[in-house]
Amino acid sequence: MTLRKFKHHYRLEMEIDKRPFWMAVAILAVGLLTFISLAIHRWATSSKTYYINPASEEESTFRRLSPDEYSEETKKRLEVVDTVGASPMLIHYIERFAKEYGVSARYLVCLAREESRFDAQAVGDSGRAVGPFQYWLGTWQMFRRQMGLSTEDLRACEEESTRTTAWAISKGLDRHWSVASKCADEKI
Repeated sequence: MTLRKFKHHYRLEMEIDKRPFWMAVAILAVGLLTFISLAIHRWATSSKTYYINPASEEESTFRRLSPDEYSEETKKRLEVVDTVGASPMLIHYIERFAKEYGVSARYLVCLAREESRFDAQAVGDSGRAVGPFQYWLGTWQMFRRQMGLSTEDLRACEEESTRTTAWAISKGLDRHWSVASKCADEKI
């Protein structure tokens, strides 16, 4: 503590050690980040495999089913497919477009899992690949032109991305995905 004299007044100045304050801030920040990461981990791992009733497209069918509720067709078609982290809507679109384009739902699930862990907002390849199936813009536009659909950038849209992927697989264009060989067993 020092007393400083100025032209017309004196000021008592005290130097305060600011380190304890910043240490407390750092500890709180680490604690908050730990809490957030644990919450995200708990959320991501708490979801089970989603199955939907393939005979119905009603939104009310999107719920977690217990194993004894699975239809025989769903059990046979999906068996044990790792869909942890996939939204029920993505699974719905996979089922819908797999049926529409005559491709394997398991193969589509495998591609989405390997490419993005089912994250519609995923960005990869230094920002060039986007969406659950990780389309590059040029590939997206080429496929969409061939389909006769808009080339608007809808790569992060679960519905349009799944539609385009199912179409591409039905045309034998799955070589555009580097993980296709990992999922080859699911193609049946």
